[in-house]
Amino acid sequence: MLLALRYLVWRAYAARLKAPAEAMAAARRLDLPLVLAGHLLPALLAAFGLAVPAGLLAVAAGWVLKYALVTRMALTQGFALPATPARGRGTAGPGVRPGWETAP
Repeated sequence: MLLALRYLVWRAYAARLKAPAEAMAAARRLDLPLVLAGHLLPALLAAFGLAVPAGLLAVAAGWVLKYALVTRMALTQGFALPATPARGRGTAGPGVRPGWETAP
């Protein structure tokens, strides 16, 4: 079933997500509603023979996910340099990733 595949892909994406703190918070806020309204409820509706409402709900959840990815999770915070350049007398050091964190 495609809903199960989409659920597994969402879980894998959410587990490996490395993004700014605000984008991580937006992903956490989206997680439970997406799982319930975009995966569980359509699967239950399909199991009871209501394929059209299940499909419409799954499509709507996909649109909500796309909207959230573009408007809430795609943040621009400037450059994230892997290392500072070595110019002048100093040596190169570790870069800066302001506002970034890894998935819990």
